[in-house]
Amino acid sequence: MKKNILFFFIIIISVSCSYKFKFDIDPEDSNIFINQRLIPNKSIYNSKKRIINIKINRRGYLDHQNIYKKIIPLGKKKVKINLEPEKYMVEIKTLNDKSDLLFNSKKVEETPCKLELNYGIYNMVLSSKNFADQEIRVEAKRNGELLFRHQKDQIYAKQVGIFNCGSLPKQVIFSPDNKYIYFLILDGYGFEVFDIDTLRVIKKVDAPMNKELKGFAEGLFIKEKNTFLMSQMTTGLIYEYSYPENNFIRTIETKGIWSKFIAWSNVLQVIAISNWSSNDVSIVEYSTGRLIKRIPTAAAPRGLVFSNDGKYLYVTSFDGGKIQKFNTSDWKEENYIFKLNGAMRHIVKTKDDMKLYVSNMYHDEIYEIDSKEFKIINTFKVFDNPNTIELTPDDRYLYVSCRGKNAVETYLTRSPDNGKIVVIDLENKKIFYSIESGNQPTGLGLSADGNYLCFSNFRDNNFELYWIGK
Repeated sequence: MKKNILFFFIIIISVSCSYKFKFDIDPEDSNIFINQRLIPNKSIYNSKKRIINIKINRRGYLDHQNIYKKIIPLGKKKVKINLEPEKYMVEIKTLNDKSDLLFNSKKVEETPCKLELNYGIYNMVLSSKNFADQEIRVEAKRNGELLFRHQKDQIYAKQVGIFNCGSLPKQVIFSPDNKYIYFLILDGYGFEVFDIDTLRVIKKVDAPMNKELKGFAEGLFIKEKNTFLMSQMTTGLIYEYSYPENNFIRTIETKGIWSKFIAWSNVLQVIAISNWSSNDVSIVEYSTGRLIKRIPTAAAPRGLVFSNDGKYLYVTSFDGGKIQKFNTSDWKEENYIFKLNGAMRHIVKTKDDMKLYVSNMYHDEIYEIDSKEFKIINTFKVFDNPNTIELTPDDRYLYVSCRGKNAVETYLTRSPDNGKIVVIDLENKKIFYSIESGNQPTGLGLSADGNYLCFSNFRDNNFELYWIGK
């Protein structure tokens, strides 16, 4: 009689209750599908059936598929699954030929070497006589080669690698979502797209133009419009593409000569383009692409930035030695700063609009400017020929690409020595450290999340990527 009651009780429970499964999957961000339904990790899954079919996948790991059973509906069945990582063969090289490669303070190999690594990121150290110990970030995400520059002096950044690109890379721009880096190719037909996740150039986009004309110099993402713009010096045209599809949208005529830098004002809904050889700045209405005005400037305008409220446009002139402040209500010059023999190249501003920073290539100086008083309040002496500058998201550090000395015969050939990236500590008003680079580092960019630094070596046809996050 008791056996019959127990059997009947089990039958009732089996019919009326569900079978509970709790999965604990490593890595935690894996995609878990039960009976083709996506479920969150470490949650309790209730099933009307005793048998479930589970599939798990995650980038960098082998897919897992299995069937799990639960005999009775009482309690919950705990299932722990550790996905098996994919393995990659990574060849590690250094420009100085040989360095000891350390991991967890132990020597692994001597470069150049090949390592079979599980998918993931490894913080390793390069060690060699007469060189500082240098941390590098080895990302094992595919089979291939990673090239590193072992620095002679200590730096506070982890190099991810040196990568090849098109001829004469001019500007480096991170996408707003921090997924890609765009490179403008001066001696090419458009731009290249580098995928930060897989560490490879995934796309080359040619502009619809006469292939005899090259000269792609500067670019700009307009986050509010999901578009990417690039300038072509040889034609005075701006090419617009959709992001992230990279589909061509239109061309915009600047009506200027040797068009270079592009700036955007979301308040005014206009773009400004500096025209190096016609000594003016084109103001273009974004929605129509119509030229509103060309503003006369000092000789060879280059750097541009709008104030947050759209009331002012700041312009740097390379040959005129001026930093000009234009009132956008009438596009008239309201004020200026002059430096004798100044070669003002790039300008950036802090998020609160209170300070501006300008690079002067001729005097090897960086100027900190009070935007309200419009006067220089600090001057930083850096390495030879500072050009592109970028602020970290917190406005604490300023990164400066210094091209190095010009060749005796002409600046249009390789420099006699490599350049440097100089990092200025703006809070303590001093140089923090410098990163050795390749020949003529020109383009420079920082990711919006503050994790990555990238710069192009103009004469080496490559670029270097560093991790500067916490």
